Amino acid sequence: MRMKVATIACAVIACSGAILGCGGPGSISTGTIEVGTRVQPEQYLVDTRGAADAVARFAAIVNALPKPLTQAALVGAAAEMVDPLTRAQAAQTRLDAMRLEDQRLESQRVRVRVASAAVVQAMVAMRAAAAKGDMAAAKATAAQLQTSIAALRALTEPIASQ
Repeated sequence: MRMKVATIACAVIACSGAILGCGGPGSISTGTIEVGTRVQPEQYLVDTRGAADAVARFAAIVNALPKPLTQAALVGAAAEMVDPLTRAQAAQTRLDAMRLEDQRLESQRVRVRVASAAVVQAMVAMRAAAAKGDMAAAKATAAQLQTSIAALRALTEPIASQ
């Protein structure tokens, strides 16, 4: 169940930040946005950073689970998972709703949004398994979480090398 937390955080940040080259911050919103709302690249960067932070915090909780895993530790971790999961879901909702004028960034947002949705889905499943104390499901979900994070990270590799 070990994942490289720093790499997770860097994946989404690099994906958005590496090609933005954006100037100073504009009007950055942290509330909900309506579907189809056009946002500035800086807003996209803030939201992807928020998502990366939430995923990294969640992964740190998973990484801190003891080896061998115990049911008590798993159930205890479930409450810690709520905040980063809630933040990741909120960031995902924003990424789903927003649109970017720049078509290159918009294409990237779509790819990131899809990969990020898989990560959030795995986070939801992990939190549910933890809350139930279902060790078998937690182990399987940890593998799913790791795979989905790797897929998201793979989106950044060509961008980071540019």
